[in-house]
Amino acid sequence: MIPEGNRPLALLTAGSEHNLDVLRRGLRRSASFALYVVLAADAARAEVLRRLRAWSGTGGVPALHFFAAGAAGVEEIERFLAVSARGRPFAGAVIPDGVALMDTDGGAAVASLNMARDVLGKLIRGPLVLVIAAGRVAELSRMAPDLFDVRAATLEVISMLVEPAALVAVEHEEAQDLSSPSRAELQAEAARLRALADGEVPAGALADAWNQLAYSFIEEAELGEARAAAEEGRRLAERAGYTSGIGDALAIEARVLEVTGPAEAWEEALRRALAMHRETGELTKVSSGLLGLARAAARLGRPEEAEQLLRESIHLYEQLGNIRGRAAALGQLADVLQARGELDEALRIRQQEELPVYERLGDVRERAIALGKVADILEARGELDEALRIRQQEELPVYERLGDVRERAIALGKVADILEARGELDEALRIRQQEELPVYERLGDVRSRAVTLGKVADILEARGELDEALHIRQQEELPVYERLGDVRSRAIALGKVADILEARGELDEALRIRQQEELPVYERLGDVRSRAVTLGQIADVLQARGELDEALRIRQEEALPVYERLGDVRSRAVTMGHIANVLQARGELDEALRIRQEEALPVYERLGDVRSRLACQTNMALIHLERAAPGDREAAAALLRVAHRDAANLQIPEAETIRRIQREAGLTP
Repeated sequence: MIPEGNRPLALLTAGSEHNLDVLRRGLRRSASFALYVVLAADAARAEVLRRLRAWSGTGGVPALHFFAAGAAGVEEIERFLAVSARGRPFAGAVIPDGVALMDTDGGAAVASLNMARDVLGKLIRGPLVLVIAAGRVAELSRMAPDLFDVRAATLEVISMLVEPAALVAVEHEEAQDLSSPSRAELQAEAARLRALADGEVPAGALADAWNQLAYSFIEEAELGEARAAAEEGRRLAERAGYTSGIGDALAIEARVLEVTGPAEAWEEALRRALAMHRETGELTKVSSGLLGLARAAARLGRPEEAEQLLRESIHLYEQLGNIRGRAAALGQLADVLQARGELDEALRIRQQEELPVYERLGDVRERAIALGKVADILEARGELDEALRIRQQEELPVYERLGDVRERAIALGKVADILEARGELDEALRIRQQEELPVYERLGDVRSRAVTLGKVADILEARGELDEALHIRQQEELPVYERLGDVRSRAIALGKVADILEARGELDEALRIRQQEELPVYERLGDVRSRAVTLGQIADVLQARGELDEALRIRQEEALPVYERLGDVRSRAVTMGHIANVLQARGELDEALRIRQEEALPVYERLGDVRSRLACQTNMALIHLERAAPGDREAAAALLRVAHRDAANLQIPEAETIRRIQREAGLTP
């Protein structure tokens, strides 16, 4: 079956679908000027505009001219009305942003439209559709009473509570649709599309069908198939001069390139898609495209640019009156701030700006997801009890009530992460094996199954079961990513293999994997942060081999500058701690202590990162004990007392480690 247009941007109520049928019939019958007022906001408004673009020029609906949204659209309407004589009037037109008409220049454009009521038929020989939020229509009718006297109809379109995300827009880590087609069904659809002869179906409709198929392949993690389908969609759209379809195809290609690289192609596809959607004036897709480009800028080491793009997207969503999209963009801004170590501001955005939107909308699913992000920040700060409470008491019950087995499994995995961090390995392993894995196996989600098996391997490694952990990595996890063409996940898994080999003392092979198989992937993807992390791990291996000078050089010259450029104060502090480790190993105890005391510890205190702070205090105590200068023993005892108190409060394994250090040093707890 050939879809009528792009993936729906919202699920509409039955009454709204009926109203859209009425509107379409009216557009077909409009032999002269007729005004239709459509009441719609947020995702429903985006879906109305999508339908109008799909109908334009087909099935008896005249070709519709779409004015721009926002202030640019108001200026365009003013210029349009200023023309005294028009030899080629529009067959039909759409004003997509009625709110902007009222809020720009005191509503001057509304007054102009009202005064032009009698001549509009000479400028538009068919229907004019004006889209506005329902809450503003009474105000608009007061501002333009003459215009409203001649309207053909006023129709309301609203969306249902649960809305699927826009095509290639803000997406969650996991797909939401549990009834998606199987891989075999998708491949059968691809075969049917290829069998259609040129001319049998309009190229634009075929382009939409291929783009929809490409998106479905992405949901099934079939990246190669997704890119091939998107390329076919783009070819057909280019042949038809279908700018919006070209932009959609490029956006899908960008999704694939984000995972497979190269980075330059990923960013170029995003920029081209954004340009296409700017050209067509599809502001919802422009806003979404800005989010994608911001994600790329952040990963490629340009956090300031990422923040600028996100703020532009937030502004556009505000213009559109799309409070849901604005909340999603704010959430992505919080991600950028969190990556820079600005945990307090990230938490403020989540709690004060994002969460209230979903609560006001009554969207319990998005609220649960945002609460999960709050828990992520608390976990990063070492507040494990509160993070666990949110997961168990506020997030999990929502997915259970909704019957969303996939999101429940994901949330359970996050619970297992916290338990693992607290040293409760047996319970974490039970959750992984008995509650999380069976869900992905039942859903046929091979990628999520592989990711979870990797988490199982993490726990086995922590328990010292290195052979079994290595078997899982090499025999069950890696082959999945290789088959899916997911080079990033493969590189991450290879890094975990190197961790195990390093723990087994196989340093040469661990180093080879880091340098020859993991690092080149991040360089190809342009992922400067992951490259810096991997360089730090290479330095760990070199330090273990006694190559202290080279390990120090990598830390100081290759890893540290990246975090400074990214503004990531936390990662910089961690790296300074590693530098202190190397200096301590070289016997430079005074400088090692200074770095921990002056450049690492204050950062953790400012960030409220209790766990990192107590680890830093413990390491400072060890330096004091090793240096054994006057007053060092007392300083070590004080540091260890504070660190043990905090570790005991957090219920983490470090508490026992600190107690052991106190006993061995003969220090009073």
